[in-house]
Amino acid sequence: MHDLDFTTLAKWVPDKNLLRQTFQSAACNSPATRFAASIQHLHSLITVPGFCFMAGEEWGISVVRAMNETGISNPDDKAVQQRASQIWDEYDLGGFDASRIDHFYEATGNAVTMATLPGRENTHSALHNFLKTLIVQAWGAIEVLAEELWKESLLQKPSLDTQTSWTNTERKLSGFSSRSKIANQYRFTFRQDNANILLLLDGSIFHSLAIVRNVIVHSNGVVDDDFVKDIAGYEVFPKTSPPTLLPLPELQPFKSLKQGDAIQFTGKLARDFIEPVPKLGFEIIKSIDEWLIRQP
Repeated sequence: MHDLDFTTLAKWVPDKNLLRQTFQSAACNSPATRFAASIQHLHSLITVPGFCFMAGEEWGISVVRAMNETGISNPDDKAVQQRASQIWDEYDLGGFDASRIDHFYEATGNAVTMATLPGRENTHSALHNFLKTLIVQAWGAIEVLAEELWKESLLQKPSLDTQTSWTNTERKLSGFSSRSKIANQYRFTFRQDNANILLLLDGSIFHSLAIVRNVIVHSNGVVDDDFVKDIAGYEVFPKTSPPTLLPLPELQPFKSLKQGDAIQFTGKLARDFIEPVPKLGFEIIKSIDEWLIRQP
């Protein structure tokens, strides 16, 4: 069983100032608020293993203290339980000073250590799958933002809704069900003066996150044929022959893997894909905000 390294991920905290940004265009503020909430939810999920293990440790300490104070050796005794609850409240409601934050990180590490002990395969697997779920959640935040921001932009500027003039090929290549379709949806909607928008939606961070999410969702993190093809690079639009591929440096750690290999996700690997997400999302919002300002 590999080291899950949850502590590296647990130490990531999203930039609060970034999440509080507001924008000039009305179309951008509602999606920004919902996206910020998604990032906060993601961060809350990340802390769950550490908080749970820390709470367990503090409850154990509380019971021992209560037994010592009452002189009762039975941990299930009502008097012990009552006193233990009072002591545990002191821990749990005492806020987070530097020492308790250190305890949280220590507990996070202890949870992983426990999960890698012999015979703990089920626990290790559960935490490993939890890391996968966090990456899926991170892509979901971007995916939902893309659709909501596009819809709000059309409400503010109805003239953007020009899909009736799109070619059949453009309609087939667009939508919100895949990374390339999202990029094309914006490409064909914001056709002019769109360099800043496409810099992000044709960018390696956007596509790398989606590719890793796909291998998790479609093959449980086991390298499949699609993943092998995807990590070779992103085929830029319009397609050429031979194809022009955009490098995806974020996927370099997977280059040595072959089809059938199970990706060993760690806290560091998850953080590498999750940490850029808040900035990416708000840069996408900013690019649309600036476009709508330039195109009143």
